[in-house]
This record gives sequence, structure tokens and C-alpha cells, in this order.
Amino acid sequence: MDFTINNEPITVTQNTVSLAQALELKGIRHAKGIAVAVNQKIVPQSSWKHQAIHPHDHILIITATQGG
Repeated sequence: MDFTINNEPITVTQNTVSLAQALELKGIRHAKGIAVAVNQKIVPQSSWKHQAIHPHDHILIITATQGG
């Protein structure tokens, strides 16, 4: 199955992947300071384990930064 994370192509052999599993591929295991959208819709952290990723989905990870 193919999908993207921050415009980077990802290919996995599994047919079913949760958003939490997809994020772990990028080394993300906690949500402190980030927001995640799938196909331009924000997904609350409480739904990451249950949110299925489908072929050709686009995942965007937004990281909070300090500054003014």
C-alpha cells in the first residue's frame, strides 16, 4: 500500500495500517506539540489508533514551534 507523509512517499506491505502505525514509521510515538491531518482533515490524537490509512492517503504532520 502506498501513501504519503509530508509529501514523502511511503510503501508498506500491510493492507491495513492505522494512523498511529504510520506515524511510528516516522519515529513519532507521542503527540506533544504536533497536529496530524489525513487528506486535509485534522485527526484528534484519541483517534490515531483507530483511524485507518487507505491507499493514496495524504498525511500531514504539523509541528508547533516557538517564535513570534
